[in-house]
Amino acid sequence: SLPVSLPLSIARGAALGRVSVRGMVLSANLEMAVRLCGALAAWQLGLGLPGIVAAIGLSLVAGWWPVRGQTGTAQRVATAPGEWRGLALRIGVLAAPFALLQVAQVGHLDADLLLSATLLSGDQADLLAGLSLVQRIQFYACFGLAGVLLPTMTRAIADGRPLSGPITPVAAIVGGTGLLLLGAALIDPEFIIKAVAGPGFVSAAPALAPTICAAFCFTVSYIAATLLAAMKDISGIAIVALALPGLVVVLWLASAQGGLSQLIWAKAAFQAVLAVFLIWRVRIVLK
Repeated sequence: SLPVSLPLSIARGAALGRVSVRGMVLSANLEMAVRLCGALAAWQLGLGLPGIVAAIGLSLVAGWWPVRGQTGTAQRVATAPGEWRGLALRIGVLAAPFALLQVAQVGHLDADLLLSATLLSGDQADLLAGLSLVQRIQFYACFGLAGVLLPTMTRAIADGRPLSGPITPVAAIVGGTGLLLLGAALIDPEFIIKAVAGPGFVSAAPALAPTICAAFCFTVSYIAATLLAAMKDISGIAIVALALPGLVVVLWLASAQGGLSQLIWAKAAFQAVLAVFLIWRVRIVLK
């Protein structure tokens, strides 16, 4: 996928830098629509996993199409080799905190799943995989908002405008998504599990509500860390990264005291504390 995904990433990066919200939204949604519908169609047509892989490849092209023109106006600048090395170093230094945040994100979302073979029995590990799928969909439903928030916040700070403008719609969408999913999980958790993971995972339904709470709280933490980074404060990224070993310890202790339910509730409680701490940190920096 690299020959296709690299131009996609470059074009999306240009759209992000220009705060081309329309292009970014179209790119992300078109990619996901082609991936989902194409994979379902390929499976129903009996094309199996090769058909699904083909749909994923086509989705990358579809995601590139709305932002393909973002790099068309770039101008080539003659630069000496030594200057290129210095530029690469500066870019690396700027990108390092965000790379750390991405690694920490994987750990916070998937630490329980990665450790499930050690912490849980075979059946419970399988159920955790189904719950993790719900959690992943929930997080990535709001994940792109962080990408939009960073440049809009930076521009607002540079222009001296109030920060409530870019923050409010992001907070409303994240909060609304979390409340909607939590309400659905409390009313009919079995329906959600069947729709996302299949009927074989129905016995995981009692743990769906804390799973959604954990994903919601980490989404808040991730966006808060991004918000702090936009204000030239990387303490949020550091807090998220340093909290990861603590999460692993909490999961280990919870699994020793019980099973899947205790593990999920412990993760939800840990993520709630982390989210509250980061919101408090944002309030301090905003003052």
